Order: sequence, then C-alpha cells, then structure tokens
Amino acid sequence: MKMTEAEIRTLIAQNIKGFDPKLEVIEEEFKVEMDDGTRGFIDILARDEFGYLTIIELKKSRVSERSAIQQLFKYSAMLKEYLSISQEKIRRVIISTDWRELKAPFAESSANADYPIDGYKLSISNGQLNYEKVVLATEEIDRDPAIKFHLFKFSTQEDRNKALGMIEEISSDITELNLLVFKIELDQPKSEKFFVHSNYGFGLIVTFFACPYEKALEKLNIEPIDYMPYGSIHCSNNKLLVSLAFNVKFTRSLANIIDYRYELENLDSFSNYLSWYPVDNNYISFGKMFSKASIFMSKDDVLRHANGVSGLHSYYFCERFSTKNPADSMVFRKSLSNFLMFNKEWLKITNYLLNNLSDDDDVTVSIFNPLNVIALIHDYISSKESLRIPELHIEIKKSSGEIESYRGALMCEGRGIFSGVIDKIEETYGSIKNFKLRLLNHKTPNKDEDLSTILGLKHFVMKDDKRLIVGDGVLELADIDLKKVGLNVFFLDNIQVIDEVARLYDKHGLSHGIVQFFPEEF
Repeated sequence: MKMTEAEIRTLIAQNIKGFDPKLEVIEEEFKVEMDDGTRGFIDILARDEFGYLTIIELKKSRVSERSAIQQLFKYSAMLKEYLSISQEKIRRVIISTDWRELKAPFAESSANADYPIDGYKLSISNGQLNYEKVVLATEEIDRDPAIKFHLFKFSTQEDRNKALGMIEEISSDITELNLLVFKIELDQPKSEKFFVHSNYGFGLIVTFFACPYEKALEKLNIEPIDYMPYGSIHCSNNKLLVSLAFNVKFTRSLANIIDYRYELENLDSFSNYLSWYPVDNNYISFGKMFSKASIFMSKDDVLRHANGVSGLHSYYFCERFSTKNPADSMVFRKSLSNFLMFNKEWLKITNYLLNNLSDDDDVTVSIFNPLNVIALIHDYISSKESLRIPELHIEIKKSSGEIESYRGALMCEGRGIFSGVIDKIEETYGSIKNFKLRLLNHKTPNKDEDLSTILGLKHFVMKDDKRLIVGDGVLELADIDLKKVGLNVFFLDNIQVIDEVARLYDKHGLSHGIVQFFPEEF
C-alpha cells in the first residue's frame, strides 16, 4: 500500500534518531506566522543538543520540485525573524523519495545559496527508513575558450572576406574544430596616435574551444616542430595546441595571396580591444559545439561567448534562461557568479531574486560592470560623460505574462566630500604601482569595489523608486531620492577628486592606454 506524504512525514518524525541521532523533533507542521500575516508550515522542525534548528522539507511527488527548495529558504528567513535566530544556526534539509526532477534545481540552489542545503533520498522497506545522501556531480563540459587568441589584420575589407572564406574552407574539411570569429575595425582616429596598425585596419579575431584534439591535430596535418615555437615544447594545453596548428595551416593558405599582419594575444587583452575598437557581435561560428542542435552548447551559450563573457570580455554579461530548464539554469548561475565575484552587492541581490523564482519563469539579465571607478572619473574629466558607468538590468517574465523589472547603478550613498584620492588608491591597492599593474593585467578587480566604497559609492539595485536591500536572506525595499544619490551628486561635491585624478593620469600617461612606470617604482 502506498503511503501518503503525511504518513511518511509522521514516520520520519517518530523515527528521527534513524535520520540523525542528535536531533529532537520540536513539531510536525510547525506553524510560522509573521506580523504582516505571512505564514507557512514547516514539515518537521527539530533541534540538536546545541540548540541549532533543523528544517526538514519532505517532497514525495515530482510536482513543483523547485517550490520545495524555495520553501526551505522562505522558512529559514521567517524563522530567523520569528525566533530571532541567525541563519548560521539553521540547518536546511530536503528529503524526497524521487530525485529525478529535483536534482538539477537542488544542485543549482546548493551552488549559489548563501547557506548550505542537505539532500537525502528516502527509501522505505517493510517500514524501515533508509536515507542516502545526494552527492552532486561536479564534472561539466568545457565551454571556456583557449588562453590565447589570434588577431589577423588586413588592409582591405575584400581581403578580410577572402580570409574568412579560407577559414570556412578549413573548418568544413576539419569538422572537429570549434571556433568563433569576430570582425574588428582597427582604424579609429582616437587610437591611431598610440596603436599603429600601419593601414591594416580590417581585423579578424579567432578563438578556439574544446574539440576532439587528437583527431583535429591529425587532420590539420602540421608537424609539431612547425607550431611548437609559438608555445612551449612541453605544452599540454590541447586547446592552445590545436589553435596554433590551425594558425600554421591558415597562414600557409594566406601566403602570397593575401597581404596581412598577425598577432598572438593573451585572452585577457580582448577586453582592451573592445574598449578601443568596435567589434561586430554578429560573430561567425564553426563546429558542432555551436550548431543549433548541439547537445553541448545552447544558443544562449553561443551568445555568451559572442558577448565576450567567460574570458573574452570581463565587463559585459548578457544571458537569458528559463526555470523550465534546470540544467541551463545551473550554467547561467555559475557564469553569473563568476562574472560578479568582485561585485558582492549585485551578486547578493541577484542571487536572492534567482533563488525566489517560480517553476515557469523566463529570466533575462544584462550587466555592464567595468569595475574601474578611477577611469570612470577620468572619462567625466574628458567628456563630461563616461562609457564606464556600471548598469544592471533584470527582467523576469512570469507565466501569467506579468513582467518584473529591476535595474542597478553605481550611486552616491549619502552626500560626502572626499579628498586625497591618491592616498585612497595607495590604501586600497598598496601602492600606485600596484594600481597601474591592475590596469595592465586585470588581476585585482576586487580592489575596485573597496575603492568605490571608500569614495562613498555603492552598487544599488532598484525596483521602481525603491532600493532592494538583502540581509540574512530577507529582502527589504527602502525609499530613496534619486536626485540625492546619483553620480552627478558625487561629481558636483568632489571637484578636488576630479582634479587629482586628472593629474594622476597626466603624470603616468594613463589617458591613452599606455601605463608609464618610473625607476623608483622598482
């Protein structure tokens, strides 16, 4: 005879020591009712010998899997307020007899939640309860580009188009290859004084991805001695090796037919190219990884790479996903967490919003997050506007057709007058030299949020005219006066900071993308 969910819940509660010997049941269907009328019923509330609470949420059917996880977050937040207990003293457990549909959203939430969740698969045999802890698989498909990319430069658009045709020819013969090609326009008046491309203004950026390496190298048919000089003779990076072998084959095709220039660039520098030159986001893709029917990479994954996320562009993120596809949601959440790892405020709030989605929501997130507040100030000096102002847009489309919209911006948190920006840079980065190195290698963007905070700037997220504030898993909406918190307030109050940044840029040659170092700095 099949047992109901209520019968299973009672059986677990009566035999709680079989689940965890340290637990004592406080109550089944524990009622939590807040002052605003919000209420909920926790399946089983228990505590251990140290007074820590355990919320057990039971899910017997495959219906509304995501809601079980959302209830855990909801109830822990309510308990925190209802009993005045910190989130760290609450353990969250989900028990289910069927994990086929639950595993993906559970993995997604576990990877992105501020507090851990434990999952157990329950089986019942002759009245005996057996618990098996759910272990999440961590192995994922390699979607990251190779650590270096190729920049080919041509003197005419016609030559560039011919070169594209040659790339297509090689890729059609060697179907194992996976690569993206971007068109870049290098003839820009603002950069010609500092970056000379000698009339080779029509560029192609070619970047490579994972593929069946041995078969690809075999078909490329290039002797290792011919491409190894570009890297280490002991190089074990297969993506890079295939990329270099392809380069030899491609340049042999170009020889004596098309006049070109070539550079092998580190992946980090692609963001520099995007800062200086227009790049056509109508990318050209080759390989099975990028086919629409691919099981390896969705169309959204392709768009992610075209927009430059996952290494190509450290500033811009634009993705969408549906909660109907938990696996796609997991990839999205991981990418977002990586992108916002140095912007803790936006990450905390976006995670809260994503943790409280329904089963049938469509989500679009676009973020511009350059993390360079000093460059932002210098842009204002140059043109009274800035291309580096951070922006965040989140749109959640509900199954009912209702759309929730959120926006984020860098704001001035309270009026304040600041001075000594050089001292503040040294305080944050350790020295001006370290700050200049950060501009070159992009290795310490975590310091930029610290510097923004010191200057009284903070990353807000807003819905209509209210600011979202998340603390201990609880969302608050705070009234704000946009006329008093905008960046223009900071600029009006801090003319002396603007003057200091102007002198810093002039002294160190930072205005033109060239960082000058002095002997005394070494």
